[in-house]
Amino acid sequence: MPDLPTQDLPTSSAKEIKIVSFRGLKDVTLEELGQVNLLVGGNNSGKTSVLEAIAVLHAGIDLRSWLNVAYAREVRTFMPSPHGLPVLDIISWMFPSNDSDLWDHTNAGPIELHADMDSGACSLFATLEPIAGYHTDEELRRMGRSYFVEDQDEAGEPVPDTGIEVSIDYKSPNERSLQNKESEDFKIWSKLGMRTLAGKRKIGIPVEYVPPYGHRSSSHNLSSLSKAQRSDSIDDLNELMSELDARIAGVELVPSENRHRPVIAIRLKDRSLVPASVMGDGVRRGLSIALSILAAKNGVVLIDEMEAGFHVRAFSKVFDWLMRATKRYNVQVFATSHSLEAIEEISRSNKDAHGLSAYLLGGGQGQVVKRFTAGMLQRLVVDSGMDIRF
Repeated sequence: MPDLPTQDLPTSSAKEIKIVSFRGLKDVTLEELGQVNLLVGGNNSGKTSVLEAIAVLHAGIDLRSWLNVAYAREVRTFMPSPHGLPVLDIISWMFPSNDSDLWDHTNAGPIELHADMDSGACSLFATLEPIAGYHTDEELRRMGRSYFVEDQDEAGEPVPDTGIEVSIDYKSPNERSLQNKESEDFKIWSKLGMRTLAGKRKIGIPVEYVPPYGHRSSSHNLSSLSKAQRSDSIDDLNELMSELDARIAGVELVPSENRHRPVIAIRLKDRSLVPASVMGDGVRRGLSIALSILAAKNGVVLIDEMEAGFHVRAFSKVFDWLMRATKRYNVQVFATSHSLEAIEEISRSNKDAHGLSAYLLGGGQGQVVKRFTAGMLQRLVVDSGMDIRF
């Protein structure tokens, strides 16, 4: 595919992001952001936390989106939440804490995030406070939690409970370069969970998160492909997949053998139809990224472990494909990597990729993260000191 003319960053793009406090991150600043931003560092350097912070910032007062971000970390895929991880603990762990007790959230610090957008400033400030109270029999039965009532010694006796209250103040730019201001308080009880959050939604710029192994979850790609069909994006998807792999003519939803649910199939240019599951990780990973780009037009795509699923020797081609796709659909990408081979392959890709910025994490808190341009990636490989990863 020929290179497309370079476009200005969309108005939803960030020029600078400052993470004052989020999880274990403190005073981390990313300056001079590009269309594609590569976050590099070893294990536990904060790469995934940066992606989560960006997702939370754009989610605003939509606390359900916060939860989806946190679940992606817990299971590293788009499978259902693992058992034994209460909602209030998963949300609480997003707040900074100096406590040695993993389950004690009494001294949680605030979350504070800022972004300098093309259209104006965006900021989020959130606090967490423990709460305690009682629920009535009627309330618990109405919420489908009657088993807590049955545990009571006496019928009609109030049921004690503990939880957290999350307060969010959110400011975002609008089309008139003014600021929208929203505030919301959420109470999450251990015995009621997220049922208390029904109807709390915020419409902002589209943000899509691509976990390392989400492409192996057929349910996620099925859902995304169904949305693409409803939004008339199938032709765009077929074009993207054909550009990634010349054998591919298109992507289709076809009935499964038992007819219980559809499956994703790849139509090859020789007209044969094969299940996407037999095409290998590279095709499925590319499909997940392509679907996310189309769903996030004029928005943001967050890719954790960008090299996952791709053969390292093909990664320069994959990265060129990603750069062209982001420019075509006005998407700003933040992607993590801890593979030196993948970074070296990126450095050998399109030398005119001036929309690329790379950042080396792990240098400590309270500093502007060192930025590398596309032409400096070989220097990043030397400076990172990371282990070789295949």
